[in-house]
Amino acid sequence: MKKLFAVMLSLVLIMTMTGCMQGEDRIVINEDGSGESYSKIMMDKSVCDELSESFGMSLEDMGLEGAKVETVDGTEYYVTETTVGFASFDELKAGLEESGYSGIYAGDGGLRYVFDAGVSKEDLEQMEAMGFELGDSMKASISITMPKEILVTTGTLSEDKKTATFAFEGNDFYSIQDVMVSTAKETVKPVLSGITNKKTYGSAKTVTAKDASGIKNAKYKKNDGKYYSFDIKKTFTKNGKYTVYATDYYGNKTTKTFTIKDTARPTVSGVTSGKTYSSERSITFKDNCGVKTAKLYRNGKRVSLSDDDIANGFYIGDAGSYKIIVTDVNGNSRTVTFKMK
Repeated sequence: MKKLFAVMLSLVLIMTMTGCMQGEDRIVINEDGSGESYSKIMMDKSVCDELSESFGMSLEDMGLEGAKVETVDGTEYYVTETTVGFASFDELKAGLEESGYSGIYAGDGGLRYVFDAGVSKEDLEQMEAMGFELGDSMKASISITMPKEILVTTGTLSEDKKTATFAFEGNDFYSIQDVMVSTAKETVKPVLSGITNKKTYGSAKTVTAKDASGIKNAKYKKNDGKYYSFDIKKTFTKNGKYTVYATDYYGNKTTKTFTIKDTARPTVSGVTSGKTYSSERSITFKDNCGVKTAKLYRNGKRVSLSDDDIANGFYIGDAGSYKIIVTDVNGNSRTVTFKMK
């Protein structure tokens, strides 16, 4: 059970041309937990040959040792295929873990794991800037066949409802995907961590939604009565009353309400109001819910250094009378006045 493109992703970062890479995983599970996993990887032969010539890389270096050559739609590919049998759900889980997958559940109630290509948004943007046509270059599919009818899945269900298919292409390939099929009804509600129901906080709070079957929908309602969606994690900074909802793929829902009431003023370090300094000062500031603006005045005139705000950690050394006004996201502000000789 080889993780799709685990080797090829490292090659993408050093490629200087667009190449086509395709992969397929098929897992078939029997009633007793035994079954078979099939993995196929196809990589553009011309790209591999150029890598070999330019960087001295062998097929073994590229994870393609023993690959055969196939022609599909006029393009030659190096192709590797692997079939592995497993005797139990425990062996299936161990094989998935060894292949680098995470969040794994394998049992008679279904199968779930996380498909993560391991490429960050920054890596993706860098590859796009290099001219990669990602929609055409990276494709993968995973199919999981269960012995019982699949009740819930994050994939596309077959007509007999026993096979679910997951497709990854272009940008979708590079995001974390929840691969889940379930043949049993789950009744456990999602967990909303980071807050306590009906509690008031004086600082920013980060709420995380978790569930064994995956979060299908997470949203929150704020003062304006409107609903806003988020992924599985959201940081709340502004004052107000919030209601957060999380729903899993079985329809189980958890709701929590909390309030942020931030009255604390930002803190300013490096200088103290009313003091005079004869050496350079480093000014820093922070706030429980986040600084919105930090404005600097010298001899009564505004000093604009970065987007009309002063930068955190800025050094001041010129002589003069100074005033700093730091305001947080909730309108709380602190003013510090000092002099420099």
